[in-house]
This record gives sequence, C-alpha cells and structure tokens, in this order.
Amino acid sequence: MDRFTLPVIVKRSVQAWLLLALLSFTCNSQAIQENVWGCGQDEAVLKDKRGMTVWLTPQQLKRLALIVVNATLQGQTCITHKVEVSVDVYVDAKGKVKCSRVEKAHPLLRSVSLEAVRKWSFKPTLVNGNPVGVFGRIVFYFQQGSREGVP
Repeated sequence: MDRFTLPVIVKRSVQAWLLLALLSFTCNSQAIQENVWGCGQDEAVLKDKRGMTVWLTPQQLKRLALIVVNATLQGQTCITHKVEVSVDVYVDAKGKVKCSRVEKAHPLLRSVSLEAVRKWSFKPTLVNGNPVGVFGRIVFYFQQGSREGVP
C-alpha cells in the first residue's frame, strides 16, 4: 500500500458512512410519515393535501384533550434535574389513545409517562363531518425536586 492509498480508503469509508447515515435518516422520517409503527392502519387518519399523515403539536393535542393526567412517580422517588419526556401517541377516531411510544427516557420516567398518557381522552377530530384518528406528541415536563411530570 503506498502513501496515497490510505487517504483514498479513509475518504471512501467516510463517504459510505455518511451515505448510510443519510439513508437511515430518510428511512426513519419516511417511517414516521408513512405511519409504519403499527398504529392507525385500520382507520382513516388526518392527512394533508399531499396525502401525508399530519402530526399534531403538543399544544394542538392539549386543546383537544378532555381528560389530562399528569405523570406521577411513586413512593419517595424525586427528580434531581429538569427533564422532558416526549410521548408519541395515536388517538383513534373515538378520542382514545390507542398507541404510545417514548423514544428516549429513563425507564421510570418512560413507564409513568406512558401510563399517564393512556388515561388521556380527546374530542374526536372531524374531517368533513367524519371522525378520524390523529398522531401527535405529548411532552411531560419534570422539574427538579418534583414527583410529577406536567404536560
């Protein structure tokens, strides 16, 4: 191997890694847009003019909420620093949370956040007078010294 071969190999492996990372990101964003995480496949969901699934913001979901439950840690457990836990949800046409997931969080915060979000209830979202399911995100904010995560 001469002195020019190694830089070419390194350059090509970096290019391959960047291409792989880009493809991975593209596939992940398509998975979110195309709703392949298993929820809402069997009913109409809110879509934009291009036919893409619409995700509601936390503020939009809170405006639709009829029942809101805080995420509460049990026992003497207390938060030592400020933490946000984002929960992706699918709300069916009847206003019930059908599916929920957390990307990253401490296991304790993940479980109490998922438990709380399953108790939420929403006004049905109507499109042309027909109820449809919606996707969105609920964010729980845990403050230092607190045991409750507030949306």
